[in-house]
Amino acid sequence: FHKIVQVGYATTIHKSQGDTCDGRINIFDLPFMTGEWFIEMNGIENVKKALYTAISRGRKLSDIHFL
Repeated sequence: FHKIVQVGYATTIHKSQGDTCDGRINIFDLPFMTGEWFIEMNGIENVKKALYTAISRGRKLSDIHFL
């Protein structure tokens, strides 16, 4: 199992900057990041940058999944 799956428990968007992942990427915090409170506290431009960082970790769009 550990030879084919790279587990990233609680890997943050910022920690993953610069990483490129082969295979499936699950993004769990989309509802939180696009919530009114989060946008108000961080500004829409910072939210856009964080979302871009999150979705640009994969090599193929079909490997990125929002849960």
